[in-house]
Amino acid sequence: MRRIRFIDPVVGATQEDFAGFISSIRDYAAVGTDLSIVGLREGPTSIEAELDAARAIPGILELVKETEELGFDAVVINCFDDPGLRASRELVGIPVLGPGECALRLAALLGDRIAVLSVGRRTVERLIPRRIRCLGLDGSFASLRRIGLGVLDLKKNPEEAEAALRDCAKQAQDEDGADVLVLGCTGMTRFAASLYHAVRIPVVSPAIAALKTAETLLDMGF
Repeated sequence: MRRIRFIDPVVGATQEDFAGFISSIRDYAAVGTDLSIVGLREGPTSIEAELDAARAIPGILELVKETEELGFDAVVINCFDDPGLRASRELVGIPVLGPGECALRLAALLGDRIAVLSVGRRTVERLIPRRIRCLGLDGSFASLRRIGLGVLDLKKNPEEAEAALRDCAKQAQDEDGADVLVLGCTGMTRFAASLYHAVRIPVVSPAIAALKTAETLLDMGF
């Protein structure tokens, strides 16, 4: 049995929200993987800027340490921005995964032109390209397309979010030459399958990429 815990780096999520998220990724988990999720006790209600991420990090570190002490085998910081990722890896001995890093690295194996479909704040126009450069993937970066909705809107207006994602995906494919798409928010997981059927190029969900990377590392004995 492998126990993987997701840390949702925000406050305000309900048990129904958590159950819905686990349900959206459970089918991708290998036999023998046990999944759970926990939210911050204090912090931002969403992460859409550097200030949000900074406010979340103390609570993330607290829960990462708690996760190891509770005997989990790996932990995922459930946000595309991967807040506190490097510090968390210094804090514990179990694998700590960031969905953004996992998704972007996996996308580089699937195509030559990566487009990221992100939430609406303009800050992502600075943050995501910088992140891609830090990972050494700038040569494969095709574009960043913002869907014009915030993180919380993904749950409040799912039909509008799905339509916006589909429009941005087609623009990235037709105008930017993208041959692989990365969803720029773990809250977009529910839309990955339908988006793939609409555009027929790989669509990488960061939450699923982090789950499968964690399983692979554990299978390899790390």
